[in-house]
Amino acid sequence: MTPAYTAAAVLAETAEHHEGGMVWWAAALLTFGAIAALAVVLTLMTLWERKRHPHAHH
Repeated sequence: MTPAYTAAAVLAETAEHHEGGMVWWAAALLTFGAIAALAVVLTLMTLWERKRHPHAHH
C-alpha cells in the first residue's frame, strides 16, 4: 500500500459520500501538495550537495 494509492482510495471514498464540487479541489490540493513536497525535497537535496561539494563544477 503506497501513500499515493491510500490517498486515491480515500478520495474515492470521499467522492462516493459527497457528490459535488468538494472532491475536485481536494484532489487538486493533494496533487499540488505532492508536487510541492517533491520540489522542496529536490531543492534541499541540491543545496545539501552544494554544501558538501562547494568547489565541484559539473
